[in-house]
Amino acid sequence: MPPVAFDGPRGRLLWILIRNLLLNAVTLGFFRFWAKTHLRRYFWRHTKLLGEPLEYTGTGGELFIGFLIVMAVLVPLLAGASLLQLLVPHFAVQLLVPAVLFALTPLAVYRMWRYRFTRTLWRGVRFGLDGSSLRYTGLWLGYGALTVVTLGLATPWRRIVTTRYLINHARFGVTGLSLEVRGGRMFLPWLVVTALLAAVVAVLATTNASTVVELATTFRDTLGEGKTGSGSEVEEALGRLQLWPLLFLVLPVLAYARYRAVEFRYLLDNVRAGEAGLRSSLRTGFFVAVHVLGWTLVLAVMFGLPGLFFYAVAFSDLTRDAFPGTFIGFAVLWVLLLLVLHSVYILVVDVTVLAHVCRTLAVENPAALDDIAQSSAAALRRGEGLADALDIGGF
Repeated sequence: MPPVAFDGPRGRLLWILIRNLLLNAVTLGFFRFWAKTHLRRYFWRHTKLLGEPLEYTGTGGELFIGFLIVMAVLVPLLAGASLLQLLVPHFAVQLLVPAVLFALTPLAVYRMWRYRFTRTLWRGVRFGLDGSSLRYTGLWLGYGALTVVTLGLATPWRRIVTTRYLINHARFGVTGLSLEVRGGRMFLPWLVVTALLAAVVAVLATTNASTVVELATTFRDTLGEGKTGSGSEVEEALGRLQLWPLLFLVLPVLAYARYRAVEFRYLLDNVRAGEAGLRSSLRTGFFVAVHVLGWTLVLAVMFGLPGLFFYAVAFSDLTRDAFPGTFIGFAVLWVLLLLVLHSVYILVVDVTVLAHVCRTLAVENPAALDDIAQSSAAALRRGEGLADALDIGGF
């Protein structure tokens, strides 16, 4: 038997996803806390380390209570911020609500992981997460600001530093986990991503420089700063836009998928619990192919189908009176596809990747795990709360 394995049958998962989808629809989304719990129990139960499964002990009720407590605080806070925006119509004040939600994001992420760790057991021993959510938030926001200043070049440091803090404050029983990694190790793969993206943007800007100037002039004239521009002039200018460089976006997308694969393998290779550790032989090409397939599916449903619809309408003989009914029918079908898309992504991408990751993991010095004792630290009483309110972290 392999040291790490995932043996979850897709048929059982399909039934869970269908049931969750139907119950969420009937309860108008109220069932989502229990839906998450059913999915986690399935994935934890079928993920086995040294032949023994993980165990998830969280409940939908805990997630729901945590959500209610956070909403009792968050709703008045956001209502007050919105009232202030109405009373003080200043640009800086208008950014208040997005700024508050952005600042709360890392706090939600850390508390989410703290809850998930405390609800995960292996061999009856519980995981845990100590440390400070405020310290994590400071790192997340600080390196986030550095990422903005460096036009994205500091992204590897932001991702590595925040992940390292989380893992270094996690524990299995009384034994702390450790992750000794450096952001500089991931800089070159990330530089490839940013260089390819910059190249695509540069080609797009170069090939459309004159058209953009023409559009700017037309819009300026329309606003009354010269002769009056007509809608036909704008349409003609838009028709001259060269969009073929967008096809090369596939290159930075592939590079980004490869970066995520290399980063993930780097992190797995350096996680330790006392004297035990992991070694990953994850296949980068397989990881990239599965994720690109999944992203293509998502983009095709989210943007491709609406694009095809409006393109077909534009070149059809559909009357103006018939358009509203046709549009409503398409909108209903599109929303249903979006609801199903999440389940399809889990079934096709998440399961495939998890099975491959487990299959390519080895455990160094597994005997060291036998001596780890249970921690006496109390588990959290409430669910993920803020993460649920901000819709962070998936299932």
